[in-house]
Amino acid sequence: SGKPKPPLPRIDWRGADPFRTRYGAMLGILLAIISTKGSQDGLRASLIPGQGPGDPVIVDAWVEPPAYTGQSSTVLKDLPPQIVRVVPRGSKLHVRLRREDSRPVAGVLTFQPSGDRRRRISAPGEANGGATLVLDQDGTIAVTTGRQSRIYQFRARADRPPRGRVDGKPDTSTGQIAVEVTVEADYPLADAVMMPELIPGQKLSLDAPMPDDRVLEQPLSVPLPDLIGPPGSRRIEADTIEHPWAGLLVKATIEVTDGIGQKAVSEPIAFTMPERTFYNPLSKAVIAERQKLAMAPQYLNKAAKMFRALTNAPDIFDVVPADHLMLKATAEAVDAAKQRDVEDLISSLWPLAIELEDDGLAFAKARLDAAQKALRDALRNGAEEEELSQRIAELKDAMNAYLRALAESGLARAEPQSG
Repeated sequence: SGKPKPPLPRIDWRGADPFRTRYGAMLGILLAIISTKGSQDGLRASLIPGQGPGDPVIVDAWVEPPAYTGQSSTVLKDLPPQIVRVVPRGSKLHVRLRREDSRPVAGVLTFQPSGDRRRRISAPGEANGGATLVLDQDGTIAVTTGRQSRIYQFRARADRPPRGRVDGKPDTSTGQIAVEVTVEADYPLADAVMMPELIPGQKLSLDAPMPDDRVLEQPLSVPLPDLIGPPGSRRIEADTIEHPWAGLLVKATIEVTDGIGQKAVSEPIAFTMPERTFYNPLSKAVIAERQKLAMAPQYLNKAAKMFRALTNAPDIFDVVPADHLMLKATAEAVDAAKQRDVEDLISSLWPLAIELEDDGLAFAKARLDAAQKALRDALRNGAEEEELSQRIAELKDAMNAYLRALAESGLARAEPQSG
């Protein structure tokens, strides 16, 4: 015989719950489960205590567009849920739940992409009451806290590739390339360059090397800062004076890039690159070698011989000691360089030519004097009309060259001194 077991406790439901309210409570829980469709997130939000109608929750929501768009953040107002908000793809949705006293409140944030299942993103309140979602696809956002719910529908619009075109012909009369350009883009441009290509078959110097294939495929670009920024139509100017292909016939395209790296290339335009006129024979020689190196890096050995020749006979060019030292240092640098160093050499030869050109105005004046004398002699000797026309054309070219040299020297802009 075992020990007697105590009887199980029995509840007299008739006395404890005479009005059968227990069935109402069970029915309420059942209806809550049915209304949330079995979703744990919805059930959790519906059962969070202390967030009823008498304790309102403030939902702060705003969209932060990507920085490259140049747009400012937009606060989301409480609009009907069927309103679809169009935002740039990659925008960030920020949601923060708080009470009137700024205390964070827990809630549930879910995202349902178009044609896909809903998924939970995070619970605002788990991290200081805030959550962030990157809007990279269309869908519906639901923010739920207690008995409150707010719905946002978004269409994440992709950034269309830009388009660019050149209107009319380029103008090079001012020494720069001026051209009308129209750019169509959703947002401001991040970069713009001109990409020149040598036109084959043009007349070059007799000792000019054949352009290297790699140089033709990857030409030196010309920055176009005037195109960076908002799209539209504008007249831009490109300075190509220092470009090693200055003076050559090229066809060029304008390449624009938007904030996410999408590019557009215009139709090509043909023109002769404006160049600076050099008068000092040494400057001319340096610029000529610079251009040959830019066309064919394998010309490096011949360029080294040319620079050595310039330093071996300073008396022929009437070189001052300071200029001779610069030429000698350059000759040694070219002689020691490898083909991978050609790009740096090209950059260094331009300031050398400018330094050697200090006496350019004197050379231009000497050329002008010689042209004037030649015309006077032709008139005195009764030259024929053809020769006179040639002498007049030479004098005109010499005068224009002297005026350019005068402007470049800065003397033409100098204010006259008062006596």
